Amino acid sequence: MRPVPYIAMIVLLAGMTVRASADGALNTGPADDDRITERVQTAAEAYLAVRFPDHVDRLRVRVVRLNTSLGPEAPLRLDITSDDGVPRGHTQARLHTDTGSGSTNAGWAVLYVTHFDSIAVARSDLSAGDRVAASDIGTAWIDVTTFRGRPLNRRNLEQLRDDEAIYAVKRITSGDILRDGDLRPPLAVDTGEQVTLTYRRGPIHLTMTCRARRPGVVGDVVRLYNESTQSTYKARLTGRAEAEWIETL
Repeated sequence: MRPVPYIAMIVLLAGMTVRASADGALNTGPADDDRITERVQTAAEAYLAVRFPDHVDRLRVRVVRLNTSLGPEAPLRLDITSDDGVPRGHTQARLHTDTGSGSTNAGWAVLYVTHFDSIAVARSDLSAGDRVAASDIGTAWIDVTTFRGRPLNRRNLEQLRDDEAIYAVKRITSGDILRDGDLRPPLAVDTGEQVTLTYRRGPIHLTMTCRARRPGVVGDVVRLYNESTQSTYKARLTGRAEAEWIETL
Protein backbone atom coordinates (compact mmCIF):
# COMPACT_ATOMS: atom_id res chain seq x y z
CA MET A 1 0.00 0.00 0.00
CA ARG A 2 1.40 3.42 -0.99
CA PRO A 3 1.97 5.72 2.00
CA VAL A 4 -0.13 8.89 1.99
CA PRO A 5 2.04 12.02 2.01
CA TYR A 6 1.89 13.94 5.32
CA ILE A 7 0.51 17.16 3.76
CA ALA A 8 -2.14 15.24 1.81
CA MET A 9 -3.25 13.51 5.02
CA ILE A 10 -3.68 16.89 6.77
CA VAL A 11 -5.81 18.20 3.86
CA LEU A 12 -7.93 15.03 3.88
CA LEU A 13 -8.60 15.23 7.64
CA ALA A 14 -9.39 18.94 7.42
CA GLY A 15 -11.95 18.25 4.68
CA MET A 16 -13.58 15.53 6.78
CA THR A 17 -13.84 17.91 9.74
CA VAL A 18 -15.52 20.60 7.64
CA ARG A 19 -18.03 18.17 6.24
CA ALA A 20 -18.82 16.74 9.63
CA SER A 21 -19.53 20.14 11.20
CA ALA A 22 -20.83 22.10 8.22
CA ASP A 23 -24.41 22.11 9.57
CA GLY A 24 -23.31 23.52 12.92
CA ALA A 25 -24.39 20.44 14.87
CA LEU A 26 -22.40 18.46 17.39
CA ASN A 27 -20.70 15.34 16.09
CA THR A 28 -22.63 13.09 18.44
CA GLY A 29 -23.21 9.40 17.99
CA PRO A 30 -26.47 7.84 16.73
CA ALA A 31 -27.73 7.18 20.26
CA ASP A 32 -27.22 10.81 21.28
CA ASP A 33 -28.85 12.02 18.06
CA ASP A 34 -31.91 9.87 18.78
CA ARG A 35 -32.04 11.15 22.36
CA ILE A 36 -31.90 14.80 21.26
CA THR A 37 -34.57 14.22 18.59
CA GLU A 38 -36.80 12.52 21.17
CA ARG A 39 -36.35 15.43 23.59
CA VAL A 40 -37.18 18.00 20.90
CA GLN A 41 -40.34 16.09 19.96
CA THR A 42 -41.38 15.86 23.62
CA ALA A 43 -40.76 19.60 24.05
CA ALA A 44 -42.83 20.34 20.93
CA GLU A 45 -45.72 18.21 22.22
CA ALA A 46 -45.60 20.01 25.57
CA TYR A 47 -45.50 23.41 23.85
CA LEU A 48 -48.61 22.61 21.77
CA ALA A 49 -50.45 21.29 24.84
CA VAL A 50 -49.86 24.55 26.73
CA ARG A 51 -50.46 26.95 23.83
CA PHE A 52 -53.39 25.17 22.19
CA PRO A 53 -55.18 23.08 24.85
CA ASP A 54 -58.45 23.01 22.87
CA HIS A 55 -56.72 21.45 19.86
CA VAL A 56 -53.99 19.26 21.33
CA ASP A 57 -56.05 16.04 21.22
CA ARG A 58 -56.27 16.44 17.44
CA LEU A 59 -52.58 17.25 16.83
CA ARG A 60 -49.59 14.99 16.22
CA VAL A 61 -46.06 16.35 15.83
CA ARG A 62 -42.82 14.83 14.57
CA VAL A 63 -39.30 16.13 13.98
CA VAL A 64 -38.44 16.31 10.29
CA ARG A 65 -35.04 17.99 10.48
CA LEU A 66 -32.80 19.07 13.32
CA ASN A 67 -29.85 21.45 13.45
CA THR A 68 -28.57 21.96 16.98
CA SER A 69 -25.50 22.29 19.16
CA LEU A 70 -27.52 20.96 22.08
CA GLY A 71 -26.04 18.18 24.17
CA PRO A 72 -28.22 15.14 24.93
CA GLU A 73 -28.81 16.19 28.56
CA ALA A 74 -28.62 20.00 28.24
CA PRO A 75 -31.64 22.10 29.32
CA LEU A 76 -34.02 22.64 26.40
CA ARG A 77 -36.68 25.23 25.64
CA LEU A 78 -38.57 25.36 22.36
CA ASP A 79 -40.56 28.12 20.62
CA ILE A 80 -42.71 27.48 17.56
CA THR A 81 -43.27 30.23 15.01
CA SER A 82 -46.87 30.44 13.79
CA ASP A 83 -48.46 33.62 12.47
CA ASP A 84 -51.92 32.20 11.80
CA GLY A 85 -52.97 30.30 14.90
CA VAL A 86 -52.39 26.59 15.41
CA PRO A 87 -49.28 25.38 13.52
CA ARG A 88 -50.10 23.17 10.55
CA GLY A 89 -47.84 21.07 8.34
CA HIS A 90 -44.17 22.05 8.15
CA THR A 91 -43.34 24.44 10.98
CA GLN A 92 -40.05 25.87 12.20
CA ALA A 93 -39.09 25.84 15.88
CA ARG A 94 -36.28 27.70 17.64
CA LEU A 95 -34.29 25.83 20.27
CA HIS A 96 -32.82 27.47 23.37
CA THR A 97 -30.74 26.22 26.27
CA ASP A 98 -29.76 27.60 29.68
CA THR A 99 -26.04 28.29 30.01
CA GLY A 100 -26.22 29.32 33.66
CA SER A 101 -25.90 33.00 32.80
CA GLY A 102 -29.07 33.11 30.71
CA SER A 103 -30.78 31.56 27.71
CA THR A 104 -28.90 31.13 24.46
CA ASN A 105 -29.76 29.97 20.95
CA ALA A 106 -29.21 26.24 20.47
CA GLY A 107 -30.31 25.82 16.85
CA TRP A 108 -33.57 25.03 15.10
CA ALA A 109 -35.86 22.20 14.13
CA VAL A 110 -38.33 21.65 11.32
CA LEU A 111 -41.46 19.99 12.66
CA TYR A 112 -44.49 18.54 10.92
CA VAL A 113 -47.75 19.14 12.77
CA THR A 114 -50.54 16.83 11.61
CA HIS A 115 -54.17 17.79 12.22
CA PHE A 116 -56.80 15.09 12.73
CA ASP A 117 -60.55 15.42 13.20
CA SER A 118 -63.69 13.32 13.23
CA ILE A 119 -65.10 13.98 9.75
CA ALA A 120 -68.37 13.04 8.06
CA VAL A 121 -68.03 10.31 5.42
CA ALA A 122 -70.77 9.17 3.05
CA ARG A 123 -71.93 5.57 3.44
CA SER A 124 -74.43 5.72 0.56
CA ASP A 125 -74.75 7.24 -2.89
CA LEU A 126 -76.93 10.37 -2.83
CA SER A 127 -78.27 12.71 -5.49
CA ALA A 128 -78.71 16.44 -5.07
CA GLY A 129 -81.92 17.08 -3.13
CA ASP A 130 -82.09 13.61 -1.57
CA ARG A 131 -83.17 13.45 2.05
CA VAL A 132 -80.28 12.06 4.08
CA ALA A 133 -80.96 9.25 6.54
CA ALA A 134 -78.83 8.74 9.65
CA SER A 135 -77.42 5.54 8.11
CA ASP A 136 -76.24 7.44 5.00
CA ILE A 137 -73.52 9.36 6.87
CA GLY A 138 -70.84 8.11 9.27
CA THR A 139 -67.69 9.64 10.73
CA ALA A 140 -64.01 8.71 10.62
CA TRP A 141 -60.81 10.00 12.24
CA ILE A 142 -59.05 11.64 9.27
CA ASP A 143 -55.83 13.55 8.61
CA VAL A 144 -57.09 16.97 7.47
CA THR A 145 -53.72 18.78 7.44
CA THR A 146 -53.77 19.40 3.69
CA PHE A 147 -57.51 18.94 3.14
CA ARG A 148 -58.87 21.39 0.57
CA GLY A 149 -61.85 23.36 1.78
CA ARG A 150 -63.56 22.98 5.16
CA PRO A 151 -64.34 19.36 6.08
CA LEU A 152 -67.69 18.67 7.72
CA ASN A 153 -66.67 17.67 11.24
CA ARG A 154 -68.73 15.74 13.76
CA ARG A 155 -69.76 18.88 15.68
CA ASN A 156 -71.24 20.57 12.61
CA LEU A 157 -72.86 17.32 11.46
CA GLU A 158 -74.62 16.97 14.82
CA GLN A 159 -75.86 20.56 14.55
CA LEU A 160 -77.35 19.73 11.16
CA ARG A 161 -78.99 16.61 12.60
CA ASP A 162 -80.76 18.79 15.16
CA ASP A 163 -83.04 19.85 12.30
CA GLU A 164 -86.02 17.70 11.38
CA ALA A 165 -84.29 16.64 8.15
CA ILE A 166 -81.11 17.21 6.16
CA TYR A 167 -80.62 17.05 2.41
CA ALA A 168 -77.77 16.55 -0.04
CA VAL A 169 -76.77 19.74 -1.83
CA LYS A 170 -74.96 17.90 -4.63
CA ARG A 171 -74.34 14.37 -5.86
CA ILE A 172 -72.43 12.38 -3.23
CA THR A 173 -70.75 9.00 -3.72
CA SER A 174 -70.29 6.43 -0.98
CA GLY A 175 -66.86 6.95 0.59
CA ASP A 176 -66.73 10.69 -0.12
CA ILE A 177 -65.30 12.87 2.64
CA LEU A 178 -67.88 15.62 3.11
CA ARG A 179 -67.28 19.35 3.24
CA ASP A 180 -69.23 22.11 4.91
CA GLY A 181 -72.00 22.94 2.45
CA ASP A 182 -72.44 19.40 1.07
CA LEU A 183 -75.49 18.93 3.33
CA ARG A 184 -78.18 21.42 4.31
CA PRO A 185 -81.17 21.72 6.60
CA PRO A 186 -84.68 22.09 5.07
CA LEU A 187 -85.15 25.13 2.85
CA ALA A 188 -86.70 28.14 4.49
CA VAL A 189 -87.79 29.31 1.05
CA ASP A 190 -87.43 28.19 -2.55
CA THR A 191 -87.07 30.32 -5.66
CA GLY A 192 -90.32 32.14 -6.45
CA GLU A 193 -91.99 31.37 -3.15
CA GLN A 194 -93.67 34.05 -1.08
CA VAL A 195 -91.80 35.42 1.92
CA THR A 196 -93.03 37.70 4.68
CA LEU A 197 -90.43 40.45 4.98
CA THR A 198 -90.24 42.33 8.28
CA TYR A 199 -88.83 45.87 8.36
CA ARG A 200 -87.76 47.29 11.71
CA ARG A 201 -86.11 50.63 12.29
CA GLY A 202 -86.66 52.47 15.55
CA PRO A 203 -90.39 52.66 16.25
CA ILE A 204 -91.27 51.67 12.66
CA HIS A 205 -92.38 48.06 12.19
CA LEU A 206 -93.69 47.02 8.78
CA THR A 207 -94.31 43.76 6.98
CA MET A 208 -94.75 43.05 3.29
CA THR A 209 -95.04 40.05 1.02
CA CYS A 210 -92.19 39.42 -1.40
CA ARG A 211 -90.95 36.62 -3.63
CA ALA A 212 -87.59 34.93 -3.24
CA ARG A 213 -85.06 35.32 -6.00
CA ARG A 214 -83.24 32.14 -4.94
CA PRO A 215 -83.57 29.31 -2.41
CA GLY A 216 -82.10 29.57 1.07
CA VAL A 217 -82.03 28.08 4.56
CA VAL A 218 -82.45 29.85 7.89
CA GLY A 219 -79.58 32.27 8.34
CA ASP A 220 -78.92 32.77 4.62
CA VAL A 221 -78.97 36.26 3.13
CA VAL A 222 -81.15 36.33 0.01
CA ARG A 223 -82.76 38.82 -2.36
CA LEU A 224 -86.51 39.36 -2.25
CA TYR A 225 -88.68 41.23 -4.75
CA ASN A 226 -91.88 43.12 -4.03
CA GLU A 227 -94.17 43.70 -7.01
CA SER A 228 -96.08 46.62 -5.44
CA THR A 229 -92.97 48.69 -4.73
CA GLN A 230 -91.05 47.18 -7.65
CA SER A 231 -88.06 47.05 -5.31
CA THR A 232 -85.53 44.37 -4.44
CA TYR A 233 -84.48 43.86 -0.84
CA LYS A 234 -81.57 42.10 0.79
CA ALA A 235 -82.87 40.10 3.74
CA ARG A 236 -81.85 37.38 6.19
CA LEU A 237 -84.07 34.33 6.43
CA THR A 238 -85.29 33.83 10.00
CA GLY A 239 -87.76 30.97 9.59
CA ARG A 240 -89.96 29.15 7.12
CA ALA A 241 -90.99 31.85 4.56
CA GLU A 242 -89.92 34.63 6.95
CA ALA A 243 -87.13 37.20 6.63
CA GLU A 244 -85.79 40.40 8.16
CA TRP A 245 -84.86 43.41 6.05
CA ILE A 246 -81.18 44.32 5.76
CA GLU A 247 -81.16 46.90 3.00
CA THR A 248 -83.04 48.09 -0.08
CA LEU A 249 -81.16 47.54 -3.32
